[in-house]
Amino acid sequence: MKSSLKALLVVGSVMGVPAANAEFIASIGFAPVGGEDLVETSEEDLEAGAGVYGDIGVLHQPEGSPLSYQATFGLKLNFVDFDGGDADIVSLPLNFMMFYNNAANYRFGVGATYELSPEYTVDGAGINTNIEFDDSLGFAIEAGYFLNEKAFLGVRYTAIDYDMPAGQMLVSTSGGSPVSSIDANNLGIHIGIKF
Repeated sequence: MKSSLKALLVVGSVMGVPAANAEFIASIGFAPVGGEDLVETSEEDLEAGAGVYGDIGVLHQPEGSPLSYQATFGLKLNFVDFDGGDADIVSLPLNFMMFYNNAANYRFGVGATYELSPEYTVDGAGINTNIEFDDSLGFAIEAGYFLNEKAFLGVRYTAIDYDMPAGQMLVSTSGGSPVSSIDANNLGIHIGIKF
């Protein structure tokens, strides 16, 4: 909880700094696949990095520069229902990206993501698990396109692992050897707006 409050303060301070050519942004998206399977069912699996996400933040592009800088804070969620129960994984991503923008409305960016409070929960079918992973630092690359002056599309690849707290191990509900971290790499597509 403390890390979530710190993230809000960081983004709030960035968003509160008056700057020419700075605009608020919001986006929603979906990562259809990504990361290790935490729960496998006959219909769908719960993957550590996949799910729906949304964020809000600020985008700043200095006048006359092809470079822009973006800071956002959001929510990422993935869930699955299975016979007799359900499971989900939730995190709070804090993203910092730098983009190169060209005259054809495309932008290409690199940056860092810091996912706060990743939490995995299974409830039902004789399994009741709640795991709070350590906050995790990852790397992101993105390609985007502005549909008009305000709306944009983006495709982002994120490379990140979720680490177990010290001294703990995770065993997937589908079996396998215990692990101290899980792959949460993912590929997502989103749509956003400047306002």
